[in-house]
Amino acid sequence: MKIKELREKMNWSQGDLAKLLSKTQQTVSRWESGATEPGIDALRDMAMIFGCSVDDILGLQGVSPSNKLTVSIPHADALAEEFDGCWGNLGLKMRDRKHTKWYPISASQREKIRDALNGEVLQTQAKWFTVTTLNNRALIVNPKAMRRIWLLAEENDEPENGDFVDVGDAITGWPLELYRGLREWASCDDEKAWHTGTSEKYRSAIAAFVSEKDLDRESALDLVHSTRIFDIDGNETTYWVEEQNAYDAIDAIDEDAGEPPAAFELSHQFGEFESFFPFTNIALIDFPLLDIIDVHKSMLKEYENDAQKQENR
Repeated sequence: MKIKELREKMNWSQGDLAKLLSKTQQTVSRWESGATEPGIDALRDMAMIFGCSVDDILGLQGVSPSNKLTVSIPHADALAEEFDGCWGNLGLKMRDRKHTKWYPISASQREKIRDALNGEVLQTQAKWFTVTTLNNRALIVNPKAMRRIWLLAEENDEPENGDFVDVGDAITGWPLELYRGLREWASCDDEKAWHTGTSEKYRSAIAAFVSEKDLDRESALDLVHSTRIFDIDGNETTYWVEEQNAYDAIDAIDEDAGEPPAAFELSHQFGEFESFFPFTNIALIDFPLLDIIDVHKSMLKEYENDAQKQENR
């Protein structure tokens, strides 16, 4: 587990963390030593406090959206080898959209974007790239369809042209575990079941977010599950994309070094329709990150189970 690493990164003592969790210092000490393990409610509280996800705290390999432990809150040493903090915002100005779309990103994602562009934005062979954001989004970006791409550090001022309007639900990001809790709250009709494995503090944080964003269950589900597809003419199409399709689309860009497939299959999650989008017409695809992570976790579990079966033969 990464409890000790996260706590020390925040310059907190075991007592400081214990106080935030309404636990004893001895309890935190036992967690860090491995003598006992925290329950899911404590893990979720820590994920909210540290600005990450339960998967990150558990140290699950291959699940975090980068090779580093990504947190949604700034750290003075965010570029430290094992940590990846909030850096600032990515701005995408599409050709026929009035406003730039802004997304909070980590330090490593900023470097990934710079590496992908590498001065080639205006060249014929500009490569597509993917980005994971700090507000539960996973993006596929066609740089040739952009009028401008911004990388705006958190400490810098907003653009002088006043185009800092379309910021989605977050400027600096939210813990990924908040979106997981929001998803569970929105899809759970049983209040008692929703209380299982969650603390009062955690539920209060979800309730505060729901109130601040003026969400009901339907709009909350839309926030955490809907994909937004923007074509080169600025038109937007929004619906819940089949989660394996979303994963495959991101994987296609990453595995083929920025070369898009002839068409992206983005069918409906519940089989209402099959849908394909030719790459020549795409400017930006904005997926929900948690759905993609869930597919990846499921695939990893399948591989592990298959490997175990092979060993047992």
